[in-house]
Amino acid sequence: MQSPSASSNPSYFSRTALRAINETWSLVFANHPWTVCVGVTIAGLAIFLQRSYGGQSTQQMKEALVSAAWVIVAYGAVFVFTFLFHFLYLSPKHQLTDVENRLVEAEKQKIESAALKPDFFYQGNGSEISIQWRMPPGAARALAVITFLLRFENRGQATAYNIGSKLYGCWIHDDPPRAVLIDQVNSVGRTAVSESKNLGFSADRKSERPTGTHILNIHKNILVVLVEISFRLGLDDPVIHHNAPIWLTWTLAVRDRMTDSTETDLSIAKPLIDDLKLQASARERPS
Repeated sequence: MQSPSASSNPSYFSRTALRAINETWSLVFANHPWTVCVGVTIAGLAIFLQRSYGGQSTQQMKEALVSAAWVIVAYGAVFVFTFLFHFLYLSPKHQLTDVENRLVEAEKQKIESAALKPDFFYQGNGSEISIQWRMPPGAARALAVITFLLRFENRGQATAYNIGSKLYGCWIHDDPPRAVLIDQVNSVGRTAVSESKNLGFSADRKSERPTGTHILNIHKNILVVLVEISFRLGLDDPVIHHNAPIWLTWTLAVRDRMTDSTETDLSIAKPLIDDLKLQASARERPS
């Protein structure tokens, strides 16, 4: 004899009833129903032997059998009342506790999983930004070629494999400002904890004045860059994981490195870059 089990996809009522039956069964019979059956059988056998060899009267035997029947009725009554108590109170409470424990465990696993992932940060020391001027043939204004070599350090708790990157840019004070996809790179290999990955690109800006002068407006030439880094957790990992977006700003005031983008920078650049990404996603979606 075994305690009842839950169905494969029960409703809330069914789950609660089955759990209440299981808990009541375990409590009343101590999860050993065969022991109870054996006890009842021994009691019946004792009554039979007493009647056959003990000289008991028929009336006394009937009274003994009635007493045994009342024991069974008492077991049934205790089972029913215990079941109702579990069904109406204890089992729902236990189910709620189980759900809360699963949520806590899932959140714990999520935190532990996140802690064991690579995590890339912009590293100003080691990054290089330079400006070189050139005069294109036939042009009226000199052209500033700004070369960016940006270093990103893995400060997470795991090695990143097969890193991919997308860089978006927006000169936020152009009229009108416009977002562009600067570069997209997919690489093989790995970047261990505390190791760095370099990403490079260049941008052109015209001099503010003609006749070969080298002048850039310090307030107008502000570039906001979004760096999206993706990676795998192993060479055979089928899942592509994404680093937190990295927003950086370059200005002539701090021309040798990039700084974290301000809310003002993001208020202009982010909607434009988000719109550019949506357009690219729509083009890639099969018709």
